[in-house]
Amino acid sequence: MKAKWNNLVIAESDDIVEVEGNVYFPIESVNKDYLKESE
Repeated sequence: MKAKWNNLVIAESDDIVEVEGNVYFPIESVNKDYLKESE
């Protein structure tokens, strides 16, 4: 499965977990180039 935002793939994995309609990706499958630390 792929997670996309503005046509960019921000996460991709076959090892996902679905809970109550939400999809969770393993942290190692997330492209950290598109993340920043929150304050």
